[in-house]
Amino acid sequence: MQRSRNETLVITLGNPLMGEDAIGYKLFEMLKGKIKVKHLADIFRFSTAYEGEENVIFIDAVYSKKIPAGKIIYLKNEEIFSLLKDKCKDAHFLGVGEAIKILKETMKEFPKRIHFIGISCKNFEFGEMSEEVKEAFKKVVEIVVK
Repeated sequence: MQRSRNETLVITLGNPLMGEDAIGYKLFEMLKGKIKVKHLADIFRFSTAYEGEENVIFIDAVYSKKIPAGKIIYLKNEEIFSLLKDKCKDAHFLGVGEAIKILKETMKEFPKRIHFIGISCKNFEFGEMSEEVKEAFKKVVEIVVK
């Protein structure tokens, strides 16, 4: 099968069992069949999921005490590394920004353009998504499908 290098690949992240962290998986379920999308519970699996696409959009739940639930954050290319600064306590708490940077440095081939869409979430325990996060979910579906 010939790889189409100008395609966009959407990578959703998160644990489908953990409250609002499941938003990535729920987006995957909504988007599959409409666009090229893959869900990863572990961002480092990206190295095997990537098939040479020039554009990759990572979508994940983010947590910040300063950002209200349901806020959508969009970063692209180097902004991901300069603005998505995670404080890593150990390898079990490595943030998405740090992980993407490691992938960029270690993968033989890496996308020309990367985008990050984060949805601010507060509930990372078992449970449902808040109304604010559900609204953000709908907006992200619209953004990505366009």
